[in-house]
Amino acid sequence: MRTSGKSTREVAIAFGISEQRVNQILAKYGKITRAEQGMRESHDPLLRALDNGSISRKVYRSLIRGGYGKTFHFDDLLFWLRSDTFNPENFRHFGSKSLDQLRRAFLNQDEINAIRPIEARVSR
Repeated sequence: MRTSGKSTREVAIAFGISEQRVNQILAKYGKITRAEQGMRESHDPLLRALDNGSISRKVYRSLIRGGYGKTFHFDDLLFWLRSDTFNPENFRHFGSKSLDQLRRAFLNQDEINAIRPIEARVSR
């Protein structure tokens, strides 16, 4: 409504909330929009995977809390995934589903082709 020219008072009346609450919501929306724009412009593969839906916010947050960007970087993460030395126990709320999601997001095409026949045999 604000982008179409309505005042905060008109928005507040339409939704039955205070003008102050309308301003709080608009401020929060502005922060979210700026954060999403930052993700799209980022060169960090983990942020790009989050933005395009390859990994969930839960996986992303677990890695950040575990030290991603401070104690380890994307190259380290990729090495751990490909060498099968990634330890989910080092990350809060990180289980086998989160690990599978992370591996799928960063596998190269040769690795994906190698996994497909295995998955076909398992699903039979």
